[in-house]
Amino acid sequence: MSDNPKINLWLKLSKILSALISSSVFNKKQPNVTINKTAVSKNTTEEITHAKDEKIIEQNTKQPDPSISLSPAFIKGQPNKSDSPNSIEVRKVLNDEFGGGRQAWDLQCTEYTQFRINQVLNIKIDWPKDRTLSRHGRNWAKILENRYNISPTPKVDCAMSFTHPAFNNPFGHVAFVEEVLTDGSVRISEANWPGDGIYNERIVKKDDLETKYQARFIDFKLPL
Repeated sequence: MSDNPKINLWLKLSKILSALISSSVFNKKQPNVTINKTAVSKNTTEEITHAKDEKIIEQNTKQPDPSISLSPAFIKGQPNKSDSPNSIEVRKVLNDEFGGGRQAWDLQCTEYTQFRINQVLNIKIDWPKDRTLSRHGRNWAKILENRYNISPTPKVDCAMSFTHPAFNNPFGHVAFVEEVLTDGSVRISEANWPGDGIYNERIVKKDDLETKYQARFIDFKLPL
């Protein structure tokens, strides 16, 4: 320290000023920065959702795979010739079991009915290998009597065998039962009736089931 009071006063003021400057610059608190976690989370979720939506839109706009076979589109009253898409598809599914493709026949009632059973029930008919009768529609009930439950009582998803000897002799007919109505009539789908290869749907009255057609119903869901 100096003996000069003015100099001493100046030195004290300089130290105080220096202390004030240092405190203001170096000890100044930085402002708090708060991260809005909710906002960040919301933005991230929106981005993920948007990405998922874009992916779903992309998937839904893809074209169907042409290698996937679609079920035949049968139209009532429309004939199904040997080279029609419906006939070709049915025989592909059945591996042309009845020979209609090899013989170039119009779609037969037997082929259609077996195809419909396969389509609706996912059942392949267990035909006896030692059968002596041909598989005409009239003979189905007789051929399969030791394989499946057969009854004159109609049931939905059964094959309806027209067994009356005077009906469509010598072949008879077979159809698929789509519905049993409250009055005992049945709604059937069929092929090759009333004309060659024609697909048809009709209601058969209860009285005609026994008297006109002597119908027998084969239940493939009840094997013996």
